[in-house]
Amino acid sequence: MPTIFIPTPLRELTRGKASVTVSASSVREAIQSLEAVFPGIRERLCEGDKIRPNISVMVDGQVSHLRMREKLSKESEVHFVIAISGG
Repeated sequence: MPTIFIPTPLRELTRGKASVTVSASSVREAIQSLEAVFPGIRERLCEGDKIRPNISVMVDGQVSHLRMREKLSKESEVHFVIAISGG
């Protein structure tokens, strides 16, 4: 099952877990699986049906341009990278 790495600001939703495995064949399914176990996480990752603009999706070490549509394998590792603003 794919491993999803949880960004630090979202770990209060996962009871402190830094990573979880989910049953999913796409990033969209992975987010749905996360939401089923950790309610509220989808809202923090998505705006409507899309990944929030300030979040990049990395699958197996590569930035995904397909984002929600990116296919996952059983061995995939998914990272959600939240851009930090300020100045």
